[in-house]
Amino acid sequence: MYRIIYLSSATKLLTDDELHTLLTHSKSNNVKYNITGLLLYIDGDFLQVIEGEKQTVLNLFELIKMDTRNRSIICVFNEEVNERQFPDWSMGFSQLSYNDLQKIDAFEGITKKSLSNITDKVAVSFINTFVRSHSNHILFT
Repeated sequence: MYRIIYLSSATKLLTDDELHTLLTHSKSNNVKYNITGLLLYIDGDFLQVIEGEKQTVLNLFELIKMDTRNRSIICVFNEEVNERQFPDWSMGFSQLSYNDLQKIDAFEGITKKSLSNITDKVAVSFINTFVRSHSNHILFT
């Protein structure tokens, strides 16, 4: 099992329709290739977890890096793992703002700058805490 966690910025703010199209396309591909994960869209920034068979995940990440909707991609975790973190989600998704994050006790002080300096252990902790405390806002697809 392999997992990549990355951050990136959208080249422009995405509309709800554009996000819906992105999610629909991602879900279809993820089911087809047995990819699971989570996508957070925060004021024009993405934090995504993708997990699955190693070569499939690496191939997907190469496609993501070529996607013209992304820029400033920072890979914060890129390793073999013992098990999936999101085994039942072809794509968990949440759209929020940095102000929304500030309202969650565990995320006081989280800003775009602090996310860009995130490490793999912090990323996993961030995601786990986010899912536990914000699960009512995550769309499970």
